[in-house]
Amino acid sequence: MAKSDPLAFTTSALPLSLDQWTTSAPVEDLVVRDWLQSLEALPSKLQALESEPVRIKVLEQCLSILSAEQQETLHALHANCLLRELELRAAGTAMIYVQLVIPDATLRAYPWLAELADSDLDTLLEGMPGITRGEFEFSQLSAEHGLAQRAQVKIEAGERAAVFARRRVLTLNGHALLVQEVFLPTLWSPAANRVVLVASE
Repeated sequence: MAKSDPLAFTTSALPLSLDQWTTSAPVEDLVVRDWLQSLEALPSKLQALESEPVRIKVLEQCLSILSAEQQETLHALHANCLLRELELRAAGTAMIYVQLVIPDATLRAYPWLAELADSDLDTLLEGMPGITRGEFEFSQLSAEHGLAQRAQVKIEAGERAAVFARRRVLTLNGHALLVQEVFLPTLWSPAANRVVLVASE
């Protein structure tokens, strides 16, 4: 199978207005859609395509403030939150940026969320009672969007680019948190065999 131009993914594959979240993922490219809609934990999905171990690196964990939109999405009474930022690295390169937004009420109910170190939350929650996973929302974020900018600044990307992202709300016995995942342009790099491998499955 011929490799597609990865830049085309960030300009035309998602026929939506930039920076708008939607619950459908009308992506023409099967590779991109497969990653966006995957229910598999992303570290495991990425590891299946890599010969070397996938590394989860904590970029930053700090106290922050929910945006008005996040506060509404999470039905949070207060704006204080814990912000946790990670990157998934394969072959020494950042492939996926992950941001956990944990409202103060959720953190008080589950203080261990501040002690995850480099563990994957999805894996830890597997089989845990009282977990509800909301529906994914998808977007193509412009290079100027706050989440896209933060992701690419944190991973020290050179040239900024539009990116695909998804998010969903998880609830732990009624206590909500937001998981946002940004798929970096390196994931679609034509130099990486993962594009062909996924497309041929």
